Amino acid sequence: SQISAIALYPFPLEVGVLGAGVVELIGRALTIVPSDSRDAGHLQARYGNALGLLQGDYEGAQAAFQRCLETAQRMGDASLEMGTLAAAAGVDWFHLHWQEAMEKSTKAIELGKQLDEPVHQWVAHLWAVNSLTALGRTEEVRQRAEAILSVAESLRHRNEVALAYALNGRISHLTGDWEAAREFVDSGLALSPRHTQALAVRIIVEYDSGNNSQGEEYLEQLIESVRSTAPGPNLPRAYLSQVVPTVAHITGTPPVRENMDSDSRAILSSPSATPFAAMLARLGLAMTAVTRDDRDLASEQYAALMALQGTAFVTSIDRLLGLLARTMGRMEDAMAHFDDALAFCQQAGYRPETAWTSFHYAETILGGADGEGPLQEGRPKAMALLDDALAISRELSMLPLLERVLARRELLSA
Repeated sequence: SQISAIALYPFPLEVGVLGAGVVELIGRALTIVPSDSRDAGHLQARYGNALGLLQGDYEGAQAAFQRCLETAQRMGDASLEMGTLAAAAGVDWFHLHWQEAMEKSTKAIELGKQLDEPVHQWVAHLWAVNSLTALGRTEEVRQRAEAILSVAESLRHRNEVALAYALNGRISHLTGDWEAAREFVDSGLALSPRHTQALAVRIIVEYDSGNNSQGEEYLEQLIESVRSTAPGPNLPRAYLSQVVPTVAHITGTPPVRENMDSDSRAILSSPSATPFAAMLARLGLAMTAVTRDDRDLASEQYAALMALQGTAFVTSIDRLLGLLARTMGRMEDAMAHFDDALAFCQQAGYRPETAWTSFHYAETILGGADGEGPLQEGRPKAMALLDDALAISRELSMLPLLERVLARRELLSA
């Protein structure tokens, strides 16, 4: 019975919550149960989760999940197969294998149509929504986002429902529906007032729309939430390391917390940080490099983020790569990245990102290849890009961007 309890105990996904002792405990249990038993299958799924999320052993996790899938298929246990695929998708997500996470979670959802497994359904929909959002597959993600909210509400777990609202809020933000984003986030915060992802979404929504005083209130709540967490590279700290420099980039002012560089470096240097937490820290450092015009810092983050081309998390990775390349003085590379960002964001319907990309692209053209003067042959394209940025920023009331676009158009006209 103790072994079964270990096998079925749903330990949290947060890095470092239970520590490496979980891996050792499950490994010992695996030596006791028959290798071809259902208990062994459940333990292998837990073992894969622990290896991937607590020890950062992606290959070891995949091997454990594969053993579990073989057991499930041999025994005809669709529930075990579904749960294993959903868990494996979570490890893929945290290790930035977003295409694989989408494929596994989608397969788990298909299996679940014939099963009454709301917990497995919730996990599968969670990683489906996250991965489809990152890949820009908006029409599919809207369907999954509605489903995850329905499943979460059926579970009646406050944190799961709050996270479902936060995910819906992130999608609304990316597509420029500020009011829907606020409504979703408010619903999540009513259930969990310090929910990290909900706060992160609301902060960017408020600053992007020029409501700095409200944005600052939510930012203070996120900072307070981080203060109440244990030390280490946990997700609240990782989100904060990304959010603060992003706010500074939107407002064009120094960040409210000057020690964010050291916080990000601490996450990157921690052996227990997942690749996802490290990515958030790098996104923050990348924004800092652009804001400070720091070539060395930009070069470091550029090399690390190149593997994520063609994806988005809060911001388009291609737009950020374009800004980093421009900071490094590589104007042709910057414009190529902006082209990729526009194609991705327009296809996904990520309108705020389209507007920011159009503006930065125009800025880059007008800065010239050597950064000293405008490229005369590029002026018509730059004006067209500014027109696009102006139309979206006006429609969505993106006041910080609108002010920059109008100022740049005035200079260009003069």
